[in-house]
Amino acid sequence: MIIKTYRLVHPLFATFQQELQALLPAGHSVLLAISGGVDSVVLAHLLKTAKVPVTLAHVNFQLRGKKAFGMKNLFDNWRRIGACL
Repeated sequence: MIIKTYRLVHPLFATFQQELQALLPAGHSVLLAISGGVDSVVLAHLLKTAKVPVTLAHVNFQLRGKKAFGMKNLFDNWRRIGACL
């Protein structure tokens, strides 16, 4: 899976950006715990698309079983688009 950056035009993304600006002062970055599940991957992608500096910290709760081995692909994709890991 290759993650491509693109501009989201959904009105919900505009709301996300407004709330993010209210919560996160300009120039700050985010440390995001990422498990590889849909919710953390989507949040990471939204933050990256919103041009927020993001550092990803992998957490493994031992809930994904053999799927956890697919995390290397996820990390490789994030490195390609410049995310800090």
